[in-house]
Amino acid sequence: MEASTEQKVVTVKPGPRQVWLVSIEGRDSDLPFSARHLAIDFARAYAKLRRAESLQVFNEKNVLEREERVDFNIRRDREDPED
Repeated sequence: MEASTEQKVVTVKPGPRQVWLVSIEGRDSDLPFSARHLAIDFARAYAKLRRAESLQVFNEKNVLEREERVDFNIRRDREDPED
């Protein structure tokens, strides 16, 4: 079982035939997505869930566009009546 404390980098990059790939450090295969925004949304959610160190997003020319640190803070959208 994979430990949740491992620090990994999650990467979104262009793939063949206009596919976007999510690559997770330490895994053998990439996950394909039909649209860039879908790949980024998945990568952000996965990175937060698995406590990854960062998310890297590459553009269509395979140049690093941005790197995001993953925020683990839990936000409360409503007040809990038990508080």
